[in-house]
Amino acid sequence: MIAFVFAAAVAASDPTVPTVLSMDDAIALAVANDPGVDRAAVQVDRARLRTRRANLDQLRASVDVNAQALYVSPNFFSASTAPYGALLPLGTMQGAFAAPLFSGWRIESSIDEAAVLEQAAAADVNVERAAVALAAARAWWSVRRLSLLEDALLASDTRLQESERLVKARVTAGLAAGLDENRAASRRVQLEVERQGLQAQRREALVQLALVLGVSSPVSLQDAAPTNDDLDEDDVEKAVTRAFDHRPQLRATDLRTQALSSEKRAAESSYWPQVDAVGLLQLGNNPSLPGADARSVSGVLVDGNLQAGVVLKWNLFDTWATTNAVEDVEHRLRIAEAERRALKNGVENAVRLAAARVVSLREQRAVLAKARAILDDNLNNLEKAWQRGEVLFTEVLDAQVEVAGNDRQVVDVDAQLALARLELRASVDGVVSSSTSSTSSSSATYEKGTP
Repeated sequence: MIAFVFAAAVAASDPTVPTVLSMDDAIALAVANDPGVDRAAVQVDRARLRTRRANLDQLRASVDVNAQALYVSPNFFSASTAPYGALLPLGTMQGAFAAPLFSGWRIESSIDEAAVLEQAAAADVNVERAAVALAAARAWWSVRRLSLLEDALLASDTRLQESERLVKARVTAGLAAGLDENRAASRRVQLEVERQGLQAQRREALVQLALVLGVSSPVSLQDAAPTNDDLDEDDVEKAVTRAFDHRPQLRATDLRTQALSSEKRAAESSYWPQVDAVGLLQLGNNPSLPGADARSVSGVLVDGNLQAGVVLKWNLFDTWATTNAVEDVEHRLRIAEAERRALKNGVENAVRLAAARVVSLREQRAVLAKARAILDDNLNNLEKAWQRGEVLFTEVLDAQVEVAGNDRQVVDVDAQLALARLELRASVDGVVSSSTSSTSSSSATYEKGTP
């Protein structure tokens, strides 16, 4: 993480300096710059306010001040005394409170619902972070894969240069035809064309990586190969079960279903009587205008009174409004359960597909290793046969090209396998990191007050 902070500071101070990033640094940078993560964090803050509001409903208190300046004309058809026909300054200050003694479990259910929705919003932050982290990891490995392929091409070019040197020496000694020198040079030209194509792809991949990271400065990669972790890649059933327990999407869905259950209890509260303890303390100076908001409290200049008691409310018929509200929540609960089953199926499919891809790439890697041993043996035999004049140099070049092709396939499969393992872990735990021991921003649990 320190490396990431340093790289970000360097990029900010000089946008032309390349930023050297490991995959974990790239993930942290992408998560920090992604607006979707910011939006999810704001939703957590809003959910926290809703929880606070629900808790404050346990005691409602208010203090109001009202000041007025009114002109009231005398009565039109009868005599009237002051203050009519004058400008009246009126004022009232009142304090009121209401403490629900029994709400039919509406307040308790609302508090539970708000608290659960706050946890669901925090899970949404982890969902968004995991998605951004996976996109950053894919973009990072896209660039890294092309860089590794370029390195493999350079190694092949080195071998062809050595072959070309030997050919030149044999041509000079009159032991080989001059055409062999041209054949060796043509193979090197073909590799150069392929290398140029890889460079073009890598430039595009770097642009895509910069877009994912949300930076405009050029970046370069610091290799950090994934390490082994505690995830058993071959036990698919265990991985599926683990995904059901760890994926933040499922947790967020379960929490929202729980919130709907609390909402249903709150809606059912209207079937029960509502009992509140209330109190009202008011001061005012309106002795003669009961219609004004500054209420009349006595016939003196300023006076006040206190009202306190218990209020019982019980709705016996509301044109089935409560029944409809409860049924609507029940329907939404059924929808949430169906969506949860669909999400669970999607999680299981993602795990099984990711595990199958890892297994396939491992098997492909093993086959390529066996093929490389055979190709090396063929190349060695052909080189000896060519030196004895038994085969054409073209066959030696073809064998070298096959070896080079095998090397590039191995590099490609290794890069794909590394990414496939990251995708498997993401599908199981919702975490993307080069190692399980490191704590990246993508896998950190959202804490209160953390953006």
